[in-house]
Amino acid sequence: LYTSCAPVLLSELLSALFNPGVLPPGGPLTNALLSISPVFVAGLELAVATALLLEPTAGVLLALAFHQTINLMPMTYAGGFSSAMCTRLVLFLPGAVTASLQQPGRSAAPAAVVAALGAQMFAVHQGLDTAGAAFLVLMFFYLRAILTGAAKTSSKRRMLHAAATKGGGTGSVSFALRRVAVLLALVYGFLAPVLGLQAMASSTMYSNLRQFGGGNHLLVPTGVLQDIFAPPSDSGAGPSKCPLNDAFGGGMVRVDYTDSVVMQQLTPADATGQIPSYARDMLLGVGSSGRYFELYAARNFFERGDDLAASALHNRQDEGAEDGANESNPGNVKQPRRNVSRPHSPDINHNTFIPYAEPAYELRRVLALARDRGEAFTVVYTRLPNRGIPSSYRDFVGEQVKLVEDPSNGVRECVMASTGSPDAVRSGAKSHVTIKRDCSPGEVALLPPPPQWLLWMLHPYPIPLLEGDGREIHCST
Repeated sequence: LYTSCAPVLLSELLSALFNPGVLPPGGPLTNALLSISPVFVAGLELAVATALLLEPTAGVLLALAFHQTINLMPMTYAGGFSSAMCTRLVLFLPGAVTASLQQPGRSAAPAAVVAALGAQMFAVHQGLDTAGAAFLVLMFFYLRAILTGAAKTSSKRRMLHAAATKGGGTGSVSFALRRVAVLLALVYGFLAPVLGLQAMASSTMYSNLRQFGGGNHLLVPTGVLQDIFAPPSDSGAGPSKCPLNDAFGGGMVRVDYTDSVVMQQLTPADATGQIPSYARDMLLGVGSSGRYFELYAARNFFERGDDLAASALHNRQDEGAEDGANESNPGNVKQPRRNVSRPHSPDINHNTFIPYAEPAYELRRVLALARDRGEAFTVVYTRLPNRGIPSSYRDFVGEQVKLVEDPSNGVRECVMASTGSPDAVRSGAKSHVTIKRDCSPGEVALLPPPPQWLLWMLHPYPIPLLEGDGREIHCST
């Protein structure tokens, strides 16, 4: 509950529908709703899929209701996602919408429902964008199809067609194509995250899935290829010339500090200040960390600050933010105040930087972005054991790497420092540094970008590391 996305999302929805007088933060009903939210949300998503498979009409209704709750969220509103998913419901009720349009009447009730929901969305978002409007139009057609009976006729027709095409002839080709489609869906939805070929853009959003460095999924492993090809954390060799080792090797690193504009735009992408204050009070009242990180949005809107400012994530007043634009905030987006965390670097006393863990692959990827833009920067990171949890990654003390680059002066300096006791590091004492040496040519920060064939599909979620962390990651999407 402390880090789960479920209470974050539910508190956001409740803040749009109620006020503190009805659901006071820390109240018994409020805490009960937020406490059961992880089980409730998982059960709801399972119910949608099950109903679509067994009783498509009920499944479509449940799916519409589920996506409408997303449309009512002040911050994580995703009208485009809801509209895209809504168009796919025709796969479960083929021809139903077209058939409903050929029948008279039965429009008043769907129109009333859609109008009421549209008014509610307008009140929450102070407007209605094209994606939200498209969803409401599609909802009207689906509701009309269900009320006119066209949906039931469509469902029967679908079952009869499936039975008729089970044999040979052209039906066998159709059946084979369906099996290929199902196989591709399984690879995309399940196998790619398991292997470590995909993180962002996979079906793992809001799941609090710890995909790299040791997974937390109850049934299957994740990041299998990264585990196989990761070298020992103390080898210093980096990925080898083996293509697969180059793609998936390097293990895990903790970024302790950077002043890179590119890297700061992408991570940790702390959006806690965008959570409505009422929702955040509810989260703190139930014992949640109340933290939210928009890592996916930071990559989608990379170097498009104006577009990010106009998105649902940022078009509200940031009640926990500081004003002002800077070089890493080109869209003049209000940025949330960062947590104050103990410094990890023995040489740099940056007590407001949020450290984060990520695969070496991701560090190589973002360093390449910074270099492509001719950026002068410093980055300090620590190699981590390949398997761990947020608390162990946060507190790990090991060999630290400091890279300084300034292409305008032709400077690239990389040094490594072996450290002493964990207590010395935590206290910021400088006496714990025992050995300094130049980095080897195979050091992660000096390697070229990851292979191009993997860059187009693998964008890992970094793991922000905060005080109080345990086994699970904070809500990130």
